[in-house]
Formats: sequence, structure tokens, C-alpha cells
Amino acid sequence: MLTPFCEILTKKILPVIRFLVARELIEEYNLTQLETARLLGVSQPLLNYYLTGRRKVKYLDKLSKVPVIVEQSKRVAKAIASGEFDKVSICTVCKTLHAHAPEILRELNMDMDNVLLNYRE
Repeated sequence: MLTPFCEILTKKILPVIRFLVARELIEEYNLTQLETARLLGVSQPLLNYYLTGRRKVKYLDKLSKVPVIVEQSKRVAKAIASGEFDKVSICTVCKTLHAHAPEILRELNMDMDNVLLNYRE
């Protein structure tokens, strides 16, 4: 059975991006954990657990090595910090990640033959 790339994106990739964005907002844009948590729709204690390593972000080790994921995380953090982030921005991120699906799936040790790349422009 084929797994839609969108499912992999929401379950495995976006949580990593959310963490990378949070870390970027705190370290580079000097936002507090509380401000960052509110912007990202998570609780501050949960964000603190992730940032301090008390809880692990699944797939972080693998996906934080993928240049397009790091690049997109920085773009999102910059857009959020400058107040320019909107619904269209997340669509751009999604399109970009779809375009780099083979690279991302390779890092996750997933076979392209088992993934449905169902994105259409």
C-alpha cells in the first residue's frame, strides 16, 4: 500500500520543522519560550521539554541534516519574527518539501516506490 507523502509530511517532517522554527525564534530572534509557544500553538512546558532534551523530537537527528528542511525552517522563523507569515507561506513550504521528497525520504530510509507523491500545482 502506498503512503501519501502528505501523511509523511504531517506526521514526521512538520514536527521537526516546528522544533527548528522554535529554536530559531528563541536563539536568533530573542523571543521567549512563552511567546514562541503561543506563536506555534504548543504549550510552553512542552516546548521547554523539547528544547532542553527532556523529550525528544522524533526524526530530528535525521531530518535536521537535510538542507532544505533547515532552510525552510529558517525562512518560516524569519517570516514569523517579522510578522509576514501567513497561510500562503505554509503552502510554499509544503510545495518546496514535495519538490525535495526523494532527498527527504532517503534520509528517512523510506523507499520512493512505497510513497505516493500526490502533489499537483
